[in-house]
Amino acid sequence: MQPIFNYIIFNIITLKNIIKMQNDNRLLVGNNIRKWRVIKGFKQMTFAKSIGISKATLSKIENNKQEIGVWRLQEIATCLDIKLAQLLKTLLSYFPE
Repeated sequence: MQPIFNYIIFNIITLKNIIKMQNDNRLLVGNNIRKWRVIKGFKQMTFAKSIGISKATLSKIENNKQEIGVWRLQEIATCLDIKLAQLLKTLLSYFPE
């Protein structure tokens, strides 16, 4: 049980560090959120309601004017029916394995 817990904690910390990177990287996250929302056919207001935030907050996230937490990113990915890695794909390409 301990190795799994350590693995999960490590991944959460790593993801938090990625999200808090420079503004240009946050731009990629906002752009990806918008891109996937449009691909999945969500209007901004409908999507914002489905994840429990205002349209104004979603706009700020998509325009990189508001930071976004890991749990909110996961919620967005779930609502879009995609994996979190897909939402972060461009951002994660900055970190080769």
